Amino acid sequence: MNRFWQSLFGHGLVRSSEDFGSQATQPEYPELLDLLAWKFSHAKEEGGFSWDVKALMKFIMTSDVYQQKSMARHETMVNDPANEWLARGPRHRLPAEMIRDAALAASGLLDKKSGGPPVKPYDIAESFKPEKIDSGTALYRRSIYTYWRRSGPAPLLEAFDLPNRVVCTAKRDTTNTPLHALVLLNGTQFVEASRVLAENVLLEHSNNLSTAIKAAFYLLTSRHPDDDEQEILNRMIDNQRHWYESHPKDAKKLLAVGQKARNKILDPIDVAAVATVVSGLLALPESVMKRGVVYLMERPLPSTEDNGSTHLAWALEALHSMKCYPRRHKILIAMVFFSTCIMLPKQNGSFISFRLVDHHNLIYLMTNQLLFNRPVNNFLKVCVADND
Repeated sequence: MNRFWQSLFGHGLVRSSEDFGSQATQPEYPELLDLLAWKFSHAKEEGGFSWDVKALMKFIMTSDVYQQKSMARHETMVNDPANEWLARGPRHRLPAEMIRDAALAASGLLDKKSGGPPVKPYDIAESFKPEKIDSGTALYRRSIYTYWRRSGPAPLLEAFDLPNRVVCTAKRDTTNTPLHALVLLNGTQFVEASRVLAENVLLEHSNNLSTAIKAAFYLLTSRHPDDDEQEILNRMIDNQRHWYESHPKDAKKLLAVGQKARNKILDPIDVAAVATVVSGLLALPESVMKRGVVYLMERPLPSTEDNGSTHLAWALEALHSMKCYPRRHKILIAMVFFSTCIMLPKQNGSFISFRLVDHHNLIYLMTNQLLFNRPVNNFLKVCVADND
């Protein structure tokens, strides 16, 4: 039970997952641990989950505790830096397998086929000599299928603290070293993923470099860049493009990394410039971290002149209809508390305010997709505010 909680929050209710003896760390909420253990082990007729792991994980992930934003007030952060109070949502680096799979998924390279023999991606040949790498879609299988040896895992995964199998490991170490950036910026798997993602966004946005890098930023971080960030990205794109215009051979070398054939329709200078910036985005903390975020959500109103009650009914229906989209390497959570107000525009330019008073039925909008920024007077504005 502690291990399941650890997989979602980055740490167990008992912090010392490897030690449940007399020297173990005492849980802050032992009653919660007992409740989860009881529900997991008891039959459904008794209100339990009958050893159903999926039901248990769904129970935890739909709880108020899990669906909190990962940032809290300054006093809370100072007094509870390790989040032992569970006063905020989880925030931790993704496991090694998820970091690799997230990069492949964002670029569209990930092969989601289930089952089959182990595969040997690019880094296997560098460590497990004389092993040779696979070809085709086998290079892009999920990391769970990566070839192992008992003495050690694949080098790419080991760089992100994947333990060996010589001894049993109840809790992985989490380090923070320059080696992580080295792998993310230079590993063949990540360089190829950056290039393929660059090609995808350039094709989707008609070779508009600024719009393409904005789309890539969203795919990797699950949010749109703000104005300052977009300006920095545009400057980076311009600098990289000027450099590759002076060094076209280096652009071709970059595009030749990996077995995935490059798209010959696109300008190699543009692809190399965007790919280089995307490679830097892959090394951002936001690209390899899991955290809950609260966003200001906007949704278009129907183009009718109905009264406020009709608009309110439509708004509540729209909020309830939004489901959790499939996640790539994190889930973005927009939380609407009972103190939330819904602002509806009237013809005279003023607003009608409605308050959601039923705080026992909190509306959680779990989405991996931000809605577009539009003028406020044409949109339903949902103002998100902390309950405290």
